[in-house]
Amino acid sequence: MDERKFLDRILTVQDSMFRLAKRLLTSTEEAEDAVQEVLTKLWEKMNRTATLTNPEGYALTMTKNYCLDRLKSKQATELRLVHVHKTRHPLRLISKSIIGTVLHSYIR
Repeated sequence: MDERKFLDRILTVQDSMFRLAKRLLTSTEEAEDAVQEVLTKLWEKMNRTATLTNPEGYALTMTKNYCLDRLKSKQATELRLVHVHKTRHPLRLISKSIIGTVLHSYIR
């Protein structure tokens, strides 16, 4: 696939990629970063994407997977902080959502 074809096919879904990333990550900056990363990966795999019948769907799937990986990474980092740092107030290191989940399950 040459550069012109790539731009015509992939960049037409850039807006859809951004909307998907924004919906999953909820941050405009992180969504922009995600789209940029996926576009970079697609550019590097340009010859491989030439044989795809639906490169637009492939781009959206890559965006979704990248965003889900970012969310998993964030969640693992938040949970890891509780075990790494030993302070007098370990609850300060736990995110509010985790505290809410723990309290909700305790109250039931």
